[in-house]
Amino acid sequence: MSIKDEKGLTGVDIAISIIITIFIAMIANLIATTNLTSQDAQRKSIATSYAIQEIEKIKAKGYVSDYNSKGITSEEILNEEDIYNNSEFTG
Repeated sequence: MSIKDEKGLTGVDIAISIIITIFIAMIANLIATTNLTSQDAQRKSIATSYAIQEIEKIKAKGYVSDYNSKGITSEEILNEEDIYNNSEFTG
């Protein structure tokens, strides 16, 4: 019997394959978690942007009704177009 005729897996081969499989699974889990966190942050950012736009729109409508009750013409009042042309949050 020669050494080259031995076939099969040794304990070391199995241990290395298990370690490699666990390592690959950990990397896949890390990538999936990072992707989900990124998507969640993006959704929250978009929702916050929409909320800010709606709040500014409501505030502007409140100002319009206040000015209308004081007799100021609608040409002198901030239009909705002015709100959305510069869609930065101003405080």
